[in-house]
Amino acid sequence: MTLLAIRNQPAGSPDRSGGYVLLLTLIQGMVFLTILMGIITLSMENYKTANQSAKDMVSLSAAEAGADAAIFNLNVASNSGSNYAGTTPPVGGACSLATSATSSAAAVVLTNQPQSYVTYESCIIDSSAGPNMERTIYSVGKAYAKQGAPHPQSVRRVKLITSAQVSGNYSVHTGNGGLVMSNSATIANGNVYVNGSLSMINTAQIGSSAAPAQVYVANYSCPKTAPYTGYPSLCASGEPITMDNTAHIYADVHANGQVTGTGMSNGGLVQSTGVATLPLPTYDRAAHQSRVTTTINGNQSCGGSATLTFPANTKITGDLSAGNNCQVILKGDLWVTGNITLNQKALIITDAAVAAIPTIMVDGSTGVVFNQQSGAATNASGIGTQFVTFYSTAGCSPNCADVTDADLFNSTPITTINLGNQSLSAGSRFFARWSTISVAQGGAIGSVAGQRILLSNSGSISFSSNLGTTTYSWVARYYEPVPVPDARSTN
Repeated sequence: MTLLAIRNQPAGSPDRSGGYVLLLTLIQGMVFLTILMGIITLSMENYKTANQSAKDMVSLSAAEAGADAAIFNLNVASNSGSNYAGTTPPVGGACSLATSATSSAAAVVLTNQPQSYVTYESCIIDSSAGPNMERTIYSVGKAYAKQGAPHPQSVRRVKLITSAQVSGNYSVHTGNGGLVMSNSATIANGNVYVNGSLSMINTAQIGSSAAPAQVYVANYSCPKTAPYTGYPSLCASGEPITMDNTAHIYADVHANGQVTGTGMSNGGLVQSTGVATLPLPTYDRAAHQSRVTTTINGNQSCGGSATLTFPANTKITGDLSAGNNCQVILKGDLWVTGNITLNQKALIITDAAVAAIPTIMVDGSTGVVFNQQSGAATNASGIGTQFVTFYSTAGCSPNCADVTDADLFNSTPITTINLGNQSLSAGSRFFARWSTISVAQGGAIGSVAGQRILLSNSGSISFSSNLGTTTYSWVARYYEPVPVPDARSTN
């Protein structure tokens, strides 16, 4: 209506249409400018957030690297009769890193690039003494824009509690299914005996340059095609050890049929013939059954920080499950005809009065599953628990006296012990009689034996007891990120 009026205005009157067009153009320009500024502001905020998150990840990785280095150096020092207190030792029994993120001249440089300067510092407190010694490790990681920058862009701190555990002759013993290690799985201490083959990929590692191991690989894993008659027998061709990427073995290596020694050091390949199979440990199932004095019918479970206690020589005809910080107190041997599942920091704890390691015998096809920092704890005397699973695909399962040929070949890949999500079981033993043990995502473990063992997704898996020259090995049993002051403005 207005524009029409403008066009039909009387002749000789002033033309005001130009003013309206200019006003409309200004309004449109302001709208576009506002939208553009909003997009630019949002993009800058997103970039800032993403950049800070990246720096935070870098500093956290540096702090964890410092903690790993502290454990390594502590192990080296302990086995040489000395002590290690971190890059920034405690003063008067206290770590300054526990309450402050202030830099010191002792910081270790991880990265020194034009636009990235990353350091860590560590401090170790002697928490206790005796056979179950503890050390508390604080580690601080810092990410700077460049060397000489007055303040870090990100600071992260972690706390670890470690304990000294005993390692022995064979902390890892596998049957003919062999040992498979992937990602950063590490056998930090103890020797290894593999009746089958050994596969290592990514950064998997056995032993270390400071503490080399003994590795035996018998290569008895044939035939590998149906009908599997005569399984297991010595393989006539092929090398039993395969290694990819930067996997490494620090050990004297004895392996039937092995020719390639790449990726092996501190002794390396020393024997290619004459390695005999070493029978897996045995367990007297019938004797265990005969000792049963108490039978509990039906599934048993607990949660919500409750306590569930079983007297010695108890049989559960069903499953046992625990979660939410539940504590299962074991006063002696236990027989579970079903499966055991622990979640959310639930623990099986050996009673204080128990002087000899008790055994839990498990019959179910799932066997034993530990997740979410659950596990088996020792009593004050260092007595843990032994877990033995008996499931197989043979018709006699779980009461088989022996499993061979196709039945053994088909039973071996089935996982009946699954330890994941930082399960903590230092001082305890795990034995899958006819099947597989899978260990993933960290945690301290006593020893493992099974037809096949899978180790994966772990910064460090340390074994602390043997299956049959003992040394102490420090292993992490607790991890916690610790808040720090805003060190970006205090350093």
